[in-house]
Amino acid sequence: MDSAGGMNLRKNILFSILALAVVCCLALSLLAIFGAGALAWQIYSNPTWQRTPAAAGTPLPLITMPVSESKSIPAELARQMDTIQRQVLSYRSLPLKQPVQRGLLSVEELREKVEKDFFAEYSREDAANDTRILSAFGLLSPDFKLYDFYVALYAEQVAGYYDPKSKEMFVVKGKGFNGPERSTYAHEFTHVLQDQNFDLRNGLKITQEYCKHNTEYCSAVQALIEGDAVLSEQTWFSRFATAQDRRDTQEFYRNYKSPVYDSAPAYLKLDFLFPYQQGYEFVQTQFDKGGWNAVNALYQQLPISTEQILHPERYPAEKILDTPVPDLAAALGAGWKEIDRNALGEWYTYLVLTQGWNVSARISESEGRKAAEGWGGDRYACYWNDALKQGLLIFRSRWDTATDAVEFWEAAQTYGKNRWGKPDLTKTNLITWDKTADGAVIFARNTQEVIWLISPNAAALDAARKAIDGFPW
Repeated sequence: MDSAGGMNLRKNILFSILALAVVCCLALSLLAIFGAGALAWQIYSNPTWQRTPAAAGTPLPLITMPVSESKSIPAELARQMDTIQRQVLSYRSLPLKQPVQRGLLSVEELREKVEKDFFAEYSREDAANDTRILSAFGLLSPDFKLYDFYVALYAEQVAGYYDPKSKEMFVVKGKGFNGPERSTYAHEFTHVLQDQNFDLRNGLKITQEYCKHNTEYCSAVQALIEGDAVLSEQTWFSRFATAQDRRDTQEFYRNYKSPVYDSAPAYLKLDFLFPYQQGYEFVQTQFDKGGWNAVNALYQQLPISTEQILHPERYPAEKILDTPVPDLAAALGAGWKEIDRNALGEWYTYLVLTQGWNVSARISESEGRKAAEGWGGDRYACYWNDALKQGLLIFRSRWDTATDAVEFWEAAQTYGKNRWGKPDLTKTNLITWDKTADGAVIFARNTQEVIWLISPNAAALDAARKAIDGFPW
């Protein structure tokens, strides 16, 4: 499958892709949003990340399998694909209920199809709003050309995908069917089994419409889906890859180039990998407890937050604390409109603190992990005024304990000073910057909550403060 982006931050971009293909495998295995292939291979090539999934299995049993629809697939290629499907079925503990619909497309045909489907859901205005939100959180430069970046990334990375809408698996022709492609096919076929047994769109609710306002849930479920497919792909590779497959894969590592992905903003590179890397670790933890049956059980009680993915020991008990943010549109006055309302979650809180586009604003990754770890819940809302060409951000976070709130508060102060310089006012629970490149900024804390306000002018800032009770304004 494969998709990529956390709030609107990930919402439109990644979940449009996700909805498009849960699994256009963009890549992040960039084959899975781009399939599993490209990026997943970057993950696999990291020796510190590799783990042996399951021990080598018993000889491949005979499996009765529905005949695949593969009219455009050459007979020898179809035979290899059918063999890989049988191999995955021998260990994955999920039945194939219907024939796999397969199509063979050229690289250009596949790229055009993915771009057409994706950009029907994601416009330049969507990208402009995402850039406004991302830049308010410090993750993107305000002038970053997000739409153009995604067009270029598609052109570089698309390699094949499974589409849960049409129930089709598209395979690239003209590049051979070698080790990386065969391993990717095992990954994508795992998505077929997930869809047929758990229903990615209607059962798991992985659609653009649902994920638009439920990004923490969708980020967690996407990590489950991709982590499962990565573990399955690794299992296939360890059990069934031939000596030639392994040579092909090593050659792929040596020659693989991805200049567009390499140019991506720091937060986006990590976020692209989240479903595959952190998702894999989460699924592996459950697999270690009870094999593939334990993995299947995850689909009966789905993870609900990136916190649960990052801390498997907190699944499924840890819940998201309600953290309301008022609607400020009326209080802000004429010309203001809300362009997004969503949650950051623990993962994006970490990214904001440690992976901003302005390197000097970042705190260390160890400090960021510690600060984000006590996350209990959050909500943010972003407003935009077309006439003023300015925006306002309110971000309210709630922490598991007062100690956790203090840890985040202290990290946030360091981040704020790095980003905006010396504050104009510093108190125990209040810190302000009156004039910055981003406008007026306020950080405030009560016992277990921290709030950020970033506003272009004092009037909008005062209106926002009056609408929010419980903080030491």
